[in-house]
Parts: sequence; C-alpha cells; structure tokens
Amino acid sequence: MRFKDNEQLENWRSLELYSENGSILWGGESRGALLADSLRPEQFTVFTDLELSQISKTLGLIPSEAGTVEVLQKF
Repeated sequence: MRFKDNEQLENWRSLELYSENGSILWGGESRGALLADSLRPEQFTVFTDLELSQISKTLGLIPSEAGTVEVLQKF
C-alpha cells in the first residue's frame, strides 16, 4: 500500500485513526517519528482491527507492490 498523494504523505501525523468500528495504531518507524519529533519515516507500519477497505479510505491508501505502508492485524 502507499499514500494516494503527497498531501496524505506529508500530513500523515494528523490523520484520524479512530472510528466506530475499530482503531489504527502507528508502529515501527512511524511510531518512532511520533515519539522523537525530529525523525521522518521511510516506511510506515499500521496495526489495526479494521477491514482493508476502511483503512484505505481512512488513511488515503492505494494498493502498490512498492508501497511504503505495511498494514498488519492488531493483536
């Protein structure tokens, strides 16, 4: 997966991560960037209990084999 446009990529920190049906949590480099404000992630990891279609809509993602967003099931 990848962000559908540069605006989504640049504003990833301000994306709404909660919905009525579940939540999305940042992990890996993206979580590290949130904790240490000076970092910029090259790869994004999200953990979620939402359906892939809902994640794509919420985060503005599109399928891509060379994408920078990894979506994993929350445990």
